[in-house]
Amino acid sequence: MKDIELLAAYRDRVLALQELEEQLSRCGTTGAPASYRLSRLDGLPRGTNDPTAAAIQLSDGLEAMAKRQREELNSLWPQVLALTSRIDDVRLYMIIHHYYVLAQTIEEIAGHLYVSPRTVARLKKGYLDSLAK
Repeated sequence: MKDIELLAAYRDRVLALQELEEQLSRCGTTGAPASYRLSRLDGLPRGTNDPTAAAIQLSDGLEAMAKRQREELNSLWPQVLALTSRIDDVRLYMIIHHYYVLAQTIEEIAGHLYVSPRTVARLKKGYLDSLAK
């Protein structure tokens, strides 16, 4: 995998994980041990479309997907760390780290660094161009 593809893949997985965590927070059944969630299903006939059972099943599915995303991120992390640790310019490092590792937008990064979004985009593009060479 090329360096640019690695960074893009990492960012995509971070964004996917953020979306899954947002969905999990809306489910309302996260954080409860599986035994508790299963005990809530005791007495419910199997195969019904009970809203509680559906919510628990959805939550379990989202948790499994989030776990897979975390595992993929953990497997890519050493490569991303090696790539970003070669950046000497602190401002450029912050831009690349915030954009690809933290999955922030160019506008958010510009606000944190007190520079214009155009400056952030220009520096990011310059870095990606240097990777492409």
